[in-house]
Amino acid sequence: AWVDSHRTWGPNHPPCLPIDSAKLHDAVELDVDTISQTILPSPKTWVYFFGVCSFVPLWSRLVVPRYQSSHVLVYLMLCSVISSVTVVSCRAFMSVATSVLESGDFIELASPVPFCALVLVIVTAIWSTFYLNKAMMHFKNSEVVPVYFTSFTLASIGAGALVYSEFACMTGYTSFVFAIGCLVT
Repeated sequence: AWVDSHRTWGPNHPPCLPIDSAKLHDAVELDVDTISQTILPSPKTWVYFFGVCSFVPLWSRLVVPRYQSSHVLVYLMLCSVISSVTVVSCRAFMSVATSVLESGDFIELASPVPFCALVLVIVTAIWSTFYLNKAMMHFKNSEVVPVYFTSFTLASIGAGALVYSEFACMTGYTSFVFAIGCLVT
């Protein structure tokens, strides 16, 4: 059963949707305070962003020059990881925008959170498109598109799960089913 206490966001109460709920609007809404006081200071968020900031230059320097023409995943890994930042930032921006439009409380726009998130969305979307185009220059679209779709989806799910604690309420069974679904993909 869905308990109202699950709607509370915090270290002791991660956001959870019941497995049998098909109503996505029951999810915990993110506002500026939640993002700035809970999500941004979280070590998981910092690990994620530090990981992305470390992975991209290392991959670009060590892997791309050597394998760019022989493996389709070389550019698509960069594209997918950078795109996962787009997804994480877009969730933050759109949550604040939706909250502002629904409540009419435009004071939330005085915070730098929605603007920083919007800048991240724009920059990472353009940046990831650059690598997607590079992959399409080296390989056929029939190879690039399905591999990109899969890698982007997995990277975005992983990023969202880490930053927003989306897997916090998963049981052993749902974790198993999720893992099987990822393997089948």
